[in-house]
Amino acid sequence: PPNRVGRATRGEVEIITVRGAIDMSSVDTLKRALSDACSRDNPKVVVVCEDVHYINSTGIGALYSCHCDCRAAQGGMVLCRATPRLQNLVSMIGLHQVFLQAETEEDAVSILAPEEQETRLN
Repeated sequence: PPNRVGRATRGEVEIITVRGAIDMSSVDTLKRALSDACSRDNPKVVVVCEDVHYINSTGIGALYSCHCDCRAAQGGMVLCRATPRLQNLVSMIGLHQVFLQAETEEDAVSILAPEEQETRLN
């Protein structure tokens, strides 16, 4: 299936859901969504990757650029529900020490915006 990128917002956290393959032919869609999400002050971005069945270096580069842009703007990015294949790739190239990761969207949101999680619980 072709690459699909969905976007939602939970409080001040932007949630980007990616499906399909992330490669040279599809990475521009992801880059646009990530760039837009990272363009504000203190950006908080969750990238849900459970349905990504293939990612190459251009996709990893897009995720890394988003991470750097978020950090430079006093924000952060969390990979959520990464597939075992993506987790292995991230680990193999050393980005497991750079990327924050979470098992659920709720965990990812609480990493980036603990106050959002508290609001939802009360």
